[in-house]
Amino acid sequence: MSFSYASSVLSAAPGGDNAPRSSFLSVLAMLVLGAFFTVSGAGKVLDVPGFAAVLGGFGFGSGWANLLAIALPACEIVLGLALLTWHGGRAMGVLCLLLIAGFTAVFAYAYFFRGQTECGCFGSFESLRSRPLFSFGRNALLFVLACVLLARPVAIGPFSDVIQRVGKVLICVVGAAAFAVAGISSASGKLRLGADGELGRDVKDLPFGHLVSDAARPGPRLIIVFQTGCTQCWNAMENVRAFAREGVVESVEGIAGGDEKTLADFREKLRPDFPIRLLPETEVAALVGEIPSAYLIRDGKVERIFRRIVPSPFSYLQAVGQPVPSRPRAPRPATTTAVPRADGTRPEPAPNEPVR
Repeated sequence: MSFSYASSVLSAAPGGDNAPRSSFLSVLAMLVLGAFFTVSGAGKVLDVPGFAAVLGGFGFGSGWANLLAIALPACEIVLGLALLTWHGGRAMGVLCLLLIAGFTAVFAYAYFFRGQTECGCFGSFESLRSRPLFSFGRNALLFVLACVLLARPVAIGPFSDVIQRVGKVLICVVGAAAFAVAGISSASGKLRLGADGELGRDVKDLPFGHLVSDAARPGPRLIIVFQTGCTQCWNAMENVRAFAREGVVESVEGIAGGDEKTLADFREKLRPDFPIRLLPETEVAALVGEIPSAYLIRDGKVERIFRRIVPSPFSYLQAVGQPVPSRPRAPRPATTTAVPRADGTRPEPAPNEPVR
């Protein structure tokens, strides 16, 4: 089938030669956008808690993050299926523009002002993840395609009317299923808790259990598994340290993948105040499914697992319904009253001694 013949078939419309026709580019834009939103929504639906954690990193509160993590992926799937089943009118172009512009603006804010490098665009589909600059470039291309669809909406052809009828049934069924799956996925917890098979396990039974010092030691502690050259891991370190600083855990241990050079750079730039065991990158990647992964251990058993994003201790305590500890106020320095001399003058205070 030649390109010109395919174009004529895709752009055909009922009503003869005078009927409106779609350009091949507008049809292509419709199908590419439809595929993107369908795949993107499906990846998020399968990992709603993980997407909620990403939204929390964007700055959304836990309530909004969990609500959006359920609603947005299902809406993406519905929009994607509508586009794939030949619903390519201007309204679809407007919806695509709003979603792409909204996602890009929020991610840009999180990237430039909060140090967030994970956009969460494809959820659990690990192989589709990309670097931030690539994500911005991809979104720019999708924005252009949405503009094409808005300027040149797709007309209804002789066979596309049948596709639309079938598509409406498909959208209703799959859309309802997407909302149901998102709700079930969200029920696993407000924060990403990791694989159910690892929760409650003894530390010594984990793939890296032999690397943990005194695995049966009581009391809470945090074990962070990361790569020394991973930007997302660097961004997580302040929250990792805060867990110990704020008293949520008694200690922190690190298991890092990399080499001596990248570890030295990591230590110089971030100055971690916890012990780190260094392994080859390939070995660390085989220990956990995602980098970074932080394991909250209590009495030698896994209580919580944080994947990709380590929340602040305050966000974690709020999410699990525990009271947030208040910071103790530093005591005010003692003051000394200078007693006047007989002639009415006051003696000079000692160096650094406040006078009232």
